[in-house]
Parts: sequence; structure tokens; C-alpha cells
Amino acid sequence: MSTIGYFNYYNTPGRYSPAKVEDRYQQMVDKYNSGELQANGEDPYSEENLAIRKLDERLASYAASVRSQCASEHEVHIYLSKKYFGTSDFAYTKKWDDPETYAMFENDYKAICYGTVGGANPNDPRLKGKTLYGGDENTSRMERQKVISHQFSNLLAENGIYLNDDSTFLFSFHPYSYQSCVSNDKNSESAAFIEKLINTKDNSRQLFTYGLYNSNNINSNSLATWRAYHNVMKYTGLDMSTLQVIDGKY
Repeated sequence: MSTIGYFNYYNTPGRYSPAKVEDRYQQMVDKYNSGELQANGEDPYSEENLAIRKLDERLASYAASVRSQCASEHEVHIYLSKKYFGTSDFAYTKKWDDPETYAMFENDYKAICYGTVGGANPNDPRLKGKTLYGGDENTSRMERQKVISHQFSNLLAENGIYLNDDSTFLFSFHPYSYQSCVSNDKNSESAAFIEKLINTKDNSRQLFTYGLYNSNNINSNSLATWRAYHNVMKYTGLDMSTLQVIDGKY
């Protein structure tokens, strides 16, 4: 069975070149099913991701066969150009004049040269009927909520914590250190344990970031201050909270 995953088969300059094939879909599955929180995690079982994975699987053997015939990326281009357009020098207006054929050309090209269609061209008829890159912000927000809720449940289960459906905990975060505080008047022991879990690895920062970018009630000035603090820390190493403002300057 052909290997499925990203690899820079023709060593294209400027493209990431891993030492071995990276199955990014399986990485997505592993992250989704892990107990490590992700602010912008993806659901590998969404219609979009399943459709792209199935196309990768469908093209894998074909892509390997074409690579065995083509010694360079240029030869791949010629091979596919002749296959789809009958000429090695077709006009790129085909993107608009014949979007379905061009989409198949483009997705095949990615599969052959890089092992995966990646961000697939959605006009490909092999993806017909699938919703790719669609939905409004509310839909995207619901999907992100589903992912982080799943990961949070995994985190609790991995550590032997099982809560009632009506359990309610209050989470608070320090916006600069990301240190979290978890409270529950009726279940302080569980709150303390959950707090400890949240403050391990990168969970606290991820949960804070998730809440920050998925809330409709963030004060714009507070958000600007938060961004300024972390940008200054990132690029200069300076902690703005320890600095003084004198004559309008830090």
C-alpha cells in the first residue's frame, strides 16, 4: 500500500523537506484524541477533512506510479498538462474557463509532488457534494468548541476525573503568565486537581487563547494591551508589567 502523507519528493526549493513522510491527517487524529488542549484544533472527522483524506487515499498509488515515470517536477507538469489539456503548454486561464478540470490537474499535481492534496482545490469533481472551506463564523466557532471540549474530556478521563453533566467550574486566567485558577464551591477537591492539570504543559495558554478568540465580550482596549505585552515579550524579552512610563516613554 502506498504511503500517504506530506513529503517534498522533488526537493522543491522553499518547501519544507521532512526526513520521512509525514502523515498530517494521522497527526490531526492523534491531537484530537489527546488530552492536550488546542485553541484552534481541527476535527479530523469533519466532512471537509474526511473528503480530503479520501482523495489522498484515492490518489496515493497513482501518484507513486507517476513519480516513478517523472524524474523532475517539470516532467510531472508536462505529464499532467498532456493528460488533462492535451498540451504541455496550456493557458492558466483554465482556472476560470474550465475550473473542474484545472482542479483535478492541481490536486493531482500536489499529490504527486508532495504526497497529499493538502488544501485541496474544491472544484475537483471527485470532491463533488462535499463542503470544503465553507460555513460562517458561528459554524467554525462551534467546530472549535467541539474539538477543545473533546480534548478537555480526554484530559479529565486520562487522569481519572469524571464529572456530572451539571458540574460547573469557574476558570480565571492571568492574561500575561496564563496561570489558571479553577474554583467550585461544592467540589473544591476536583477544582484543585483540574487546576493542576490545566497548568501543566501548554494547556492553560491554549484554553485562554481559545476563550479569547471565541468570545463576543472582549474589551478592545484590553485585547490591544494583551497583544502589546506579548509582542514586546516575544521580540525584546522585556516584561511590560515591570516597566515604568516616564514622559510618555517606557
